[in-house]
Amino acid sequence: MSAFPSVPCFFSLLSYVLYNRVLSFPSILSLVRLSKRTLFPNGYPGPPPVDPTPEEQVMIRRRLIRRVSGMLPVPISAILLGSSPVVSLEAIVDPLDDHACNTHLVVFLFDAVLLTVFPELAMQGSSSKVVTENFSTLMDGLEGEEGDVGSVAEDLPSPVSLVE
Repeated sequence: MSAFPSVPCFFSLLSYVLYNRVLSFPSILSLVRLSKRTLFPNGYPGPPPVDPTPEEQVMIRRRLIRRVSGMLPVPISAILLGSSPVVSLEAIVDPLDDHACNTHLVVFLFDAVLLTVFPELAMQGSSSKVVTENFSTLMDGLEGEEGDVGSVAEDLPSPVSLVE
């Protein structure tokens, strides 16, 4: 015997409550008003944050390096970052100074998150899949004994074929 003998009745009641109470015009209107008041308490978006001065940027960068080096235990820091962890961390943080690098990083992260959540958005012939396959082909060629880098490079498609 079922634990819920009236399951069809439950689903009917759930459907009724959702469409007539939760998804009704007044409840959606109040939800939108509440969201607007929460996001914009004064009725409009606030001013954008002020960009830090170059001196403040240097201080923020030093604080970041100090915090990251302080978070790592000494034995792990010595293994991961070598004998001078501050120099290693500065070398890791240096590429983040470039605006174009940051833009590409954000776009790639956004793409990765979207494709993880919605895998159906990935195109069959997407360039990221082609690049991944080409990278694995190149690495297999470098690790294998047959052929050299030139023969692997001949197997890779031209940049024009990636666009088409």
